[in-house]
Amino acid sequence: MTDRPVKDRFAAALFALLCSALPAAPAFAKTFRLPAPVTVKAKVDRAIESDKEANNTEFLVVVSGPLKAEGCFVLKPGAAGQGRVVASFPPEKKGVPGKLQLQLTKLTFADGKSRPISTKSLERVGEKPKSEKVMKILWSKKGGPATVAANQELTFETDADIELEMDCVKQ
Repeated sequence: MTDRPVKDRFAAALFALLCSALPAAPAFAKTFRLPAPVTVKAKVDRAIESDKEANNTEFLVVVSGPLKAEGCFVLKPGAAGQGRVVASFPPEKKGVPGKLQLQLTKLTFADGKSRPISTKSLERVGEKPKSEKVMKILWSKKGGPATVAANQELTFETDADIELEMDCVKQ
C-alpha cells in the first residue's frame, strides 16, 4: 500500500512531461487581412544620398507608428525593418537634380516574426540649381543630390494586401 503514492507521483510526473512536449495551441490565433494600401511610417537608420548609393543597396528602418487590426497590434513602434534603394540617379550637369526611389522589403511584426512586404516606390528628388538666370551657368551647374537624412521618418504604402496568421497581441 505504500507503493501507491509513489506510483501516483510517477504517473503525475510522466503526464506533466508528456504534456509539456506537446506544442501549445495559440490562445488567440487568427488571420488578419489588411487591404492595400496600408500606410507604414518608419525612420531610416542612416543618410541615403543619390550621388552615393547604388541600386539595390539595403538600409534598415525602425517603425515609428503602430498598426492595429481588430483591436490587436499587428506592427508595433520600434519594430525593425529593411528596405532597399530601387533606383539611384546622381545629379547631372544641365541642372538635372538627383533622384532616389526607395521601398520597404521586410518588417518584423508584433508576433516577432520577420516577413517580406511589398511597398510602392517612394521617390525623392534633389534641388535644381538656384542660379537659373544665365543659361551658361545652368548648363555647367549640377543639380543637387536627392537625400534622406538619418532618422528621417518616411511614409510608405503597401501595393498589396497584408495577410498574417498570428496571435492577437494586445500590448
